[in-house]
Amino acid sequence: MDTATMDQISRMPRSDPRIESLVERHRMLEERVHALSMREHLTPSESVELVRLKKEKLVVKDEIESLLHAKSA
Repeated sequence: MDTATMDQISRMPRSDPRIESLVERHRMLEERVHALSMREHLTPSESVELVRLKKEKLVVKDEIESLLHAKSA
């Protein structure tokens, strides 16, 4: 997630469980993407998983940014 989004999240009161849940999901996806990316070789199923995880991570990021935008409007 980009620095501006992370800064905006860190300044928010921790009262929105939906955003908190999405941030946690994004963190977990990032950890798995990182773990797979560090491997020298991936199996075909791991390659598919990596692509799926990256797409899901982008969807979660978009949801977070959408919720943040709605809250700041």
